[in-house]
Amino acid sequence: MPVPEACEWSLRPSRWQGYLDGAALMIPLGIIGFLDMTDNLFSVAMLMILGGGVLLWHKRYVWPEQRIQRIGLDAMGWWLYKDGNRLDVSWRSHSLRRSRLVVLRWSVWPWDALVLRADSFSSEEEFRRFRACLYGHL
Repeated sequence: MPVPEACEWSLRPSRWQGYLDGAALMIPLGIIGFLDMTDNLFSVAMLMILGGGVLLWHKRYVWPEQRIQRIGLDAMGWWLYKDGNRLDVSWRSHSLRRSRLVVLRWSVWPWDALVLRADSFSSEEEFRRFRACLYGHL
């Protein structure tokens, strides 16, 4: 199949995904805090806040998805530009492709996944172009 000329996209963190990640983190922490009503409620609350802060910091700055600046497709296949290095990838069968969400996995490890939403791209048109290139290549 011929590869379109400019199959390269700059990525940015998705604000919508950040909100969902925060909600997904806070709901279980709230349930745990509600169920663990002990005499040391202040200590439990502080541990929850500290643990939630550490997890959000880890998601924001350490999780590999945040270090991927570019994604593209050329004659050699798909690639990611991460930490100043180009990484050639092939998408695994358990990747997820929906109308407003694309989750691409390139290995068996759960942290080797890229969650892309429309606001991860510079415009809605770029997201549509990315999906068309992705669907056309698979």
